[in-house]
Order: sequence, then C-alpha cells, then structure tokens
Amino acid sequence: MTGLKILKTEKGINPGLEEMFRDLLKDKILDGIIIPKSTPDNKFIYQVLHKDPEKLSGTFTFSPVMPSNSATLLKNMTKFTPSEEKIGVVLKPCEMRAVVELVKLKQINLDNLYLFTVDCTGTVDIDVYSKPETERETLNKKAFESFPDASTFTEIRTACSICDNCFPTDTTDIGIGLYGADQNEIFISFHTEKGKEIADNIKNLSDKDKAGREKALHEIKEEKHKKKEAHLNKFISEVSGIENLSAFFSKCINCHNCKSQCPICICRECFFESGTFDYESEQLLSWADRSGMLKMPTDLLLFHIGRMNHMVSSCVSCGICSQACPVGIDVGSLFLLTGWNAQALFNYEAGRSFEEELPISTFREDELTELGE
Repeated sequence: MTGLKILKTEKGINPGLEEMFRDLLKDKILDGIIIPKSTPDNKFIYQVLHKDPEKLSGTFTFSPVMPSNSATLLKNMTKFTPSEEKIGVVLKPCEMRAVVELVKLKQINLDNLYLFTVDCTGTVDIDVYSKPETERETLNKKAFESFPDASTFTEIRTACSICDNCFPTDTTDIGIGLYGADQNEIFISFHTEKGKEIADNIKNLSDKDKAGREKALHEIKEEKHKKKEAHLNKFISEVSGIENLSAFFSKCINCHNCKSQCPICICRECFFESGTFDYESEQLLSWADRSGMLKMPTDLLLFHIGRMNHMVSSCVSCGICSQACPVGIDVGSLFLLTGWNAQALFNYEAGRSFEEELPISTFREDELTELGE
C-alpha cells in the first residue's frame, strides 16, 4: 500500500509541518509527537515528546544534527510495555532502519506508534553544530538548499555523505519528502494502514504526479551508491590485516562510547564490561614477562572485533558510533564495510523489511556452503 500526496505551504517548510502536526494533536488523531526541536537558547536540537500542540513552535522536522539514534529512545519507551497513547515519531531513514531491526530483536513494540520518516540530506557532527549561532543558521540553510540533489551539504558526517538509503521506504507509516518537490511543497506518502489513517486526517493535501519524485530518488540513490563504493574501496586498504587494524584503533581509549550509542547493541549485560577482563596483577605481570612489555589497557582490539561479530548483520550504517568517539576514530566506516559484506553474504539488508528474518536467528542448509558441509 503506497499513496503519494503533496502538502503546499506558504509559511515555510518547518512552520508548515509544525501546523500539520499541531492539527493532528488538536484533532486527537495523535496524543503526542516526538520531533526534533531547538533548545530554549537555540544552541542545539534534540528529540522532544510534545503533548501540547501549542508547544510545537521551534520544531525542526529536517534537523541537520542527530545527537543519538532515535530508535534507542523508542527501545527505552516500549521494550517492556507498549505505549498507552497514540504517539507519532519523526525519524531519519537510518533511525527507521534501526527501528525495523529492533522490532525483530523484540526490543521495540510498535503498538500505538506512528512512524514518520523524512528525506535526509545528512547531519553534521555535534561539535560542528555547536558553533556560534550564525554558523548554525548557515548549516540549517544548507540542509534545506541541498535537497534538490543532496550534493551541496559538504559538512555532513562521512556516514551521511555515502548513505544511499536517505529517504522513506515502505517500512514507515508516513513519509515526509522534499526530494523532487517544487518550492513550498512537501511530499506526504503513506505506506501502511496506520499511515493511511494519518494521511486521511492531514488537511490540505492534494494529488501530485509521482514522476518527478521517483526520478529524483533514483538519481540520488545512484550517485550516493557510487560514493559509497568509492569510499569503501579506498577504506578497505587502510584497515586490511591485523597491523592496519591495530593502527586504525591505536587511539582507542577503551571508553565503549561506540557501544553505548549503537542502537543495535542491546545486551543488558555486556561481556566486555563483565569481570572477565578484570585481571590480577600476577596475570598482567606474567604477560609482560613474555615480551618484556604489555600494552594497557589490554583487549582493545578484541572488544571491537567482538562487537562487530555480535551485531554486524544488523548494522544500519547510521554512523553514530563515529560521532560518539571522543578521539575521532571513524568506527562507522569499519562497521559499514563489514556490515555491507556480511549482509550481502546472507542476501540481507538491515532495516529493509520487517518480514526478512535476522541472519543470526535463521538457519538455512544452503548457506555458507563454501565453508564446508
């Protein structure tokens, strides 16, 4: 089920969408909406749960910064009990992909959640957005101006610059798009029964020919895919082999920020934060005796390899791990590389479909036959 409409607004894109969400709250179609919003001092943007329609002023549907993957917020909200009220959630495409994976991992309950996924030209690092107000306004403006071809927003994070799934797909309830739209127009698409319920209650929607939208999405996906292949082909030479991999992680301070911010790392008790790696001094001294020295802390590389092995088949390439790294290691590119290869091996794409079974929980007799019978 897919339908495409157009919402015309003379107030501007964000104000026009504010009005749309305000009407949905006033008319009790939704009881609440989670949407990016500027802080009171206008210095940053966070996801905010709104219940009062009059509090929606200052929301930023197409936010150019992503402090965390919002799928983590939904996991925390609904893992144990579903929402008792009808809550809309504005998500970027990578966040929507993470929602799909977490639903399959039984970490998110979609009852009473209404998922809105937006077109995305990319986001900038937190430290880049935390600059003087004039520079933030420039970034906000660039985010909008880059929608025609997604190529002019050069400050975006590496993960965003090579993301070839930067628009809503059929996994979402409602899509909100600007790619291929004329000035002061917003594409509104619905993909599920929930989405149609919402679309039927959005005021002032009109029909629009799909050709321009489809052409724009095809061209963007093709261009971004080429960039991804070029980036990974270059990157693989930098991390191949134990020596290169060790050098890549040489600045790692063992903070585990990449793990704590990853939406797919869901273990309540992490092996790498257990007592397994609490060594007595006698053990450390013994290891040091073997070669005359011992790099400390130990097991840095084991942590990263273990984490990749654990969740690489569900990596959605959001790049939050790189943003969370305090010493600037591009962890996200490594996970993108390993995830792309691992998922291709199982003909699987993280976040593509609610129906596709997780490779880690599925056994097929005809898989991995090259490793032996």
